[in-house]
Amino acid sequence: MVFCWYREHDYALISLLFIFFHIVSIITPKIYIFILGFYIIFEFFAFSITVYSINKSIILVLRNISLTFIISPVLVKSAFYALIGKRTSFKVTLKGDSTKIPLRGIWQNILMMFLTSSGAFYSVYRYIYTGIIQYIFNGIFLIYFTILGLTIFYYNR
Repeated sequence: MVFCWYREHDYALISLLFIFFHIVSIITPKIYIFILGFYIIFEFFAFSITVYSINKSIILVLRNISLTFIISPVLVKSAFYALIGKRTSFKVTLKGDSTKIPLRGIWQNILMMFLTSSGAFYSVYRYIYTGIIQYIFNGIFLIYFTILGLTIFYYNR
């Protein structure tokens, strides 16, 4: 089965489809691994150039990378609504006393963490069963996405 998807935010989806259903993209696995590796390195350097040049802190670079990943469900939803022309209401947020977001407010992030961590574990099983090294490489990328997703608990405390 062949699947072709080229959006950068869907790398986790491509890895999950490959690990769970052996759906292979048109890109060869070696090129795909190169693209994912390049994406992570490029993302780090892009944030480093913008954030580190201002604040001189690698911690802030890592925080910006994780926050970008965490808010991606909101960005996707907003882009979808803009695409179909649906207008949504605007709600002013409180500025002084912030509270934790309830779990139902971050369910997309929790679902993504569950899927990526499950995919990472399952990739080890698939590698042992089939011996195809691409399962391990995709599992490594899913661990990266799981770690990014786990940072939501740091920010939502």
